[in-house]
Amino acid sequence: LETLAPLAYRGYVPAHIMLAEHYATLSPQTDVSQLKCLYHKIHADSGNQSRRCELAEFLSQRGYHSRALECLRMLKSPSPATRLTLARVYSRAGRADDARKEVEESEQNLRKMLKDSPDDHAAWILLSQVIAYQRRPLDAVFTLAEQCRREAKPEIVDELLRCYTVWLSQMPPHVQHVQ
Repeated sequence: LETLAPLAYRGYVPAHIMLAEHYATLSPQTDVSQLKCLYHKIHADSGNQSRRCELAEFLSQRGYHSRALECLRMLKSPSPATRLTLARVYSRAGRADDARKEVEESEQNLRKMLKDSPDDHAAWILLSQVIAYQRRPLDAVFTLAEQCRREAKPEIVDELLRCYTVWLSQMPPHVQHVQ
């Protein structure tokens, strides 16, 4: 199968799918098996930006920041989610100004999208994540709470609870245990 689906280029898509599934089920998982799985997923679904984001996160978390950035820079028009991933990679690489620029661009794009499609629940969740990334967890909570007030969708409620929990965990211990 690996001759039909090499890691270096696209090859035969069904073979990439089979190899991605194979590497995903190996136990124990190693960095090599996870990396091979991610590359095969990218080749199996080359138009999917989230696959490249997964690979970039994986590489960046292991200190390969320049490879992670290479992976994301080849995308022609990054989505807000991809920009958030770029911000995380830049931040890990010690490039705070670039990270800030990407996250601000992501927030602007999401706000524009939500003016046109205010019922896009995934965009509201992503906006709250972008806001929280900017160290504004309470704003993220309020953004989601306002959406829940309009329409309490389970995915919005779940994200609201997650944001609220993160916000509470960042409070000093004496505030968390008020009787």
